[in-house]
Order: sequence, then C-alpha cells, then structure tokens
Amino acid sequence: MTEREQEYADIHEFILKLATSVKAVNLDKFIKQINVAEQVSPLTDPELFEKAGTNLKRMKKLACSLRQFQLVTESLGSIK
Repeated sequence: MTEREQEYADIHEFILKLATSVKAVNLDKFIKQINVAEQVSPLTDPELFEKAGTNLKRMKKLACSLRQFQLVTESLGSIK
C-alpha cells in the first residue's frame, strides 16, 4: 500500500469510528441542557456563568456541529 493509500485508509477508518461514536450520543438532550444552563445560570449564579459562559458557548457550538454530522450519518444509513 502506498503512503497516499494508507493515508486514505486511515482517514476512512477514523471517519467511520467517529460516526459510530457520535451515533451513540444523545446530542439533542445535551444541547437542551446547555440551553437551560444558558437561561438559568445568569440568574442563579452570575459569577459562575461569567467564568464558564465562554466555554459553555464553545461546547454548544461543538455539540451543534456534531449534531449536524450525526444527522448526515443517519441519513446515509450503513457505510463501510
């Protein structure tokens, strides 16, 4: 196998593992929990929200991106 073919095979395997891993996660529930935290935290613990708010927004962005990936993988069905 050439270096290029190996690189392709490695990426192919990585994407399949990623799709399988993401499939098992309830991202909708996780995103809803983040939404609640974003709404409630400023009222219940403004200092903590100020400190953690940026990380929370980043995590939400990643989770939403993964959810889109999850939807695409679901629409494709079984890929090998």
